[in-house]
Amino acid sequence: MALALPVVATGVGGMVEAVSHAQTGLIVPPRDASAAAGALARLAAQPEWARQLGESGRERQRELYAGDAMVERYERALAEVATR
Repeated sequence: MALALPVVATGVGGMVEAVSHAQTGLIVPPRDASAAAGALARLAAQPEWARQLGESGRERQRELYAGDAMVERYERALAEVATR
C-alpha cells in the first residue's frame, strides 16, 4: 500500500481491517489460489482501476499506519488508559 500498488490479500488476521475490498485492494478467501489469480487478472485487465486502488491504498496507509499516525494512536490509547 505504501508503494501505491493495489493489494491482493487473503481475508485472515488484520488484513480485512487494513485493506478495504475494492477500495484499496482486493480480499480473496484464504487458500484459494484461483481467487487470487482471478484478482490479479482483474487488476491487470483494468490498469486505471488498479492505479486508483493503489492511490487509495497509499492514502490509507499514510493515515493509519505511517510512523506519525501510529505514534499518535499509541499516545491516545495510553492517555486513555492513564486517565481511568
